[in-house]
Amino acid sequence: MASKKGDPMNRKQKMAVKALQVLETSGWTQGRRYDPPTRRRCVLGAIDAVGRTRGMTPRVKAGLVRDLSNILKEEHGAPFSRYSDPMYTIACWNDVRDRTSVEVKALLSNYAGILLELTLEEELETLAKAQRELLVKA
Repeated sequence: MASKKGDPMNRKQKMAVKALQVLETSGWTQGRRYDPPTRRRCVLGAIDAVGRTRGMTPRVKAGLVRDLSNILKEEHGAPFSRYSDPMYTIACWNDVRDRTSVEVKALLSNYAGILLELTLEEELETLAKAQRELLVKA
C-alpha cells in the first residue's frame, strides 16, 4: 500500500514505530504477549496493542509480522528458518534465553528505518551481553 504524498513511512513502518513506543513505555517481557501485573509486552504483544488502534488493519499487522519474520529468518537462519508460521518465528526469537530488550527494539526501529535511542540502562545491558559473549568465545 502506498504511503500518502510526502509521507516517507508506509503503514507497516508506522505500526513498527508505534509498537516500539509501546515497548518503551510499558517495558518488554518474554514468555507471554502481555504480563498484566507489570504491563510489559513481548514484541508481538506490542504489535497487538497497536493493531487495535485506528488505521492499523489486520492486513497491515499481518504484513508487518510477515516482514519481521522474514528479516529474522534472513539474519539468523536456523532455527528460525524452519518455522512456517511468522508469529511463531517472532515468538521463538523474542523468547531466546539471552535476548535483550535492546535487540527487540532494534528489530522494530531498523524495520521502520529510524535511529534507536537507548537509555543508559539499555546501553549497559548491551555492553554486558557483548562482554559475556566475548568471555564465552575466549
